[in-house]
Amino acid sequence: MDQLDALSEPAADLLQRVDDALHTHGAPTEHRLWPLLRRLGALTLPSVEAITALRPAPLLAAGASLRQISREYADARTAIGTPRDWEGAGAQAYERYRAGLADHLAGSAASMAGHLQATADYTAALDAWIATSRTALASVLAASLASAEAVTLVAPSPDGELEVATAAAEIAARVLSVIADILDAGDSLHAAWNTRLAGIGYHDPGDEPPSMPDSGVLRTRY
Repeated sequence: MDQLDALSEPAADLLQRVDDALHTHGAPTEHRLWPLLRRLGALTLPSVEAITALRPAPLLAAGASLRQISREYADARTAIGTPRDWEGAGAQAYERYRAGLADHLAGSAASMAGHLQATADYTAALDAWIATSRTALASVLAASLASAEAVTLVAPSPDGELEVATAAAEIAARVLSVIADILDAGDSLHAAWNTRLAGIGYHDPGDEPPSMPDSGVLRTRY
């Protein structure tokens, strides 16, 4: 359990009050909340719940599994030996397939092992983004719970509709601004890794004609 988990229950109560007040009273016309609402398309509580649902543990487990599989591909590449006692066109054709498969399995960033390593690195980057996001959200929720606006929402004055609307808008704007920054960071992370995580294909060397030394004679040694 982290700080965000510890704050989730009291924060949910406050944010429900915030959203109810916005439904009932709206927000001041020129308030900075409006662009955030248009951009995110959601009120405060569901936005916070979406970030709170992000958990790093599954990503860490997936990353460890990917790295293990990458090592297995590297071992498979090593296991594909080079024939020593075979010459001729057949040997050349086999070597093209063997070398192509070996390079496809491991040995470079473009190989299957390389892509698995990159994907594992991506899960680590996502884990760091989640941790940073949860810390930032917990910080703004803690400040909101201790704010004067929270007091206004919990114990409003009888004729304080404007004060309630303003208080709700202020809390919502603070929280949604942090969530917007979190989403921007996530978009930047995705863009930075998009090329590295592009699909991988296999080049079939079967359409490459073999050379035919020694008049095409096949020789083996035994």
